[in-house]
Amino acid sequence: MTDQETIWYLPGDDSQPRGPYSTAIVTQWALGGKIEKRTLCWRQGMANWQPLSSTEPFAAVFLRADLATRGSLSRETGGGQTCQQQAASLSPPRTSQEKPPVRHMGQHQDVVQASQLSYASPTSPAHQGSVRIALTSPIPPEERSIWEGRPSLAYHVPRFVWSGLWIVVWIALVMAAPLLFSLFKENFSNSFPDAQPYIDNPHLKSSFLRWFFVLMLCWSLWRLIRRVLLYLNSDYLFTTQRLKIRSGILSRHFLQIELFRVKDIEVLQSLWGRLWNYAHVRIISSDPLLADTTWTAFPDGVRFAEQIRLTAQAARSQTGITTIHE
Repeated sequence: MTDQETIWYLPGDDSQPRGPYSTAIVTQWALGGKIEKRTLCWRQGMANWQPLSSTEPFAAVFLRADLATRGSLSRETGGGQTCQQQAASLSPPRTSQEKPPVRHMGQHQDVVQASQLSYASPTSPAHQGSVRIALTSPIPPEERSIWEGRPSLAYHVPRFVWSGLWIVVWIALVMAAPLLFSLFKENFSNSFPDAQPYIDNPHLKSSFLRWFFVLMLCWSLWRLIRRVLLYLNSDYLFTTQRLKIRSGILSRHFLQIELFRVKDIEVLQSLWGRLWNYAHVRIISSDPLLADTTWTAFPDGVRFAEQIRLTAQAARSQTGITTIHE
């Protein structure tokens, strides 16, 4: 894993780790003065939380910033120190045994030593204690719902009508079963005279044909009921962070896509969809398990596809992800 792909966590002011953040965005905050060298950090593989000033690559970032600051001060005062002399004059990074001073963020909050910090690793099952720490880095916004609803009813109406027509056909055949059976016997006897004894068999009755039509009627009824239930139990949720699809009649299937993983969006709209303003939105994700997902009959799909693209860009900017990898 490269430095740009490393995931970092920073402590928040509510005893909860904040993250994940990429190396690039933490470096940007450090150069911009939004976080200090005493701010603690953690990534996978570290045993404890450590100050940024003693953790690579951020230690080098703060060192270069100090050198640049001292160089400008030296030029203003006429000093002639070299970069090596300036680096030697810098005090070493604070260790975990030092106690940083108290900072002010609306009210006084105690910033504790790294060895005493009660933040557990983000992979641990629970956090111990309740310690608050000052931090100037931004906190990701809460997830907000943008749109929630069902697929377009106009897409399902033709299928409901088609299933209903088959039900009407099978009901008519059930009612006309005796007449159809007599016509069949008459035509079969004229075509195959030698088969007359088999046709006159008393065990061959019109009720057999009727029961076949009844079974087909039940099957058509089940298809119509199943389609209605699938429509009523399908829900779409579009938020500032995720896309969620819930489906299923008795058992439930939940599909979720993080917006920062969205790579491409394809919109498919038929003539019927243009008339009723819906489209099929195909989401191509960087997640190999959800690489290709289609939102069937998404209402106003053309407009929402553009909104999904803009929201996905905002989510990638918030998490510090600039490139989607395969």
